Order: sequence, then C-alpha cells, then structure tokens
Amino acid sequence: MKRLHIDRVQLRLKGVDVRTAEAAARLLGPALAARLAASPAPSHPPQPHDPAQGPVRVTPRPDPEELSRAVAERLSAQVRARLANLRKSNESAD
Repeated sequence: MKRLHIDRVQLRLKGVDVRTAEAAARLLGPALAARLAASPAPSHPPQPHDPAQGPVRVTPRPDPEELSRAVAERLSAQVRARLANLRKSNESAD
C-alpha cells in the first residue's frame, strides 16, 4: 500500500486522562503506519464481524504509546479487512 487517506477517526476514550488521550492521538498516525508496514495484508477473507467495534482493552492507566499502539492494532485490522474486500471485488469483476 503506497498511500492511505483516512478522513476521520472517532474514539471514545472512557476513563483516559485528557493529556494521555491527546498525546496518543498525536502518536496514532505513525503507530498505524508502522503497524500496517509490519506485515503484509492477509490473503484470507475478512472475518464477518467488524474488527473496529468494541472496546480496546488497555492497562488501567495507559501511557500514550501503549494506547496509540492498541488503537493502531485495531484500526489496522479494519484497514486490512477493507483492502481484502476491495481485492475480492476486483477479482470478481475480472
């Protein structure tokens, strides 16, 4: 993947300190880029559930890096599922 544009990410950070949330938000872009670059997209079809739904579990007082990594992991699963769907649609159209 060469370029990915994400218009908006909405997160509900229940119980997370405001400064931690702000710092994690600044780190999210690089954390997501690193996560997506870490391994190739899976060749298997995406799971029927939406991987971006539901809570992300972190320690009771996460540091910004931990929080951004946890969110990036969840978002990367969502991006990979969407890419797999696009790839499958393109193969069906051919």
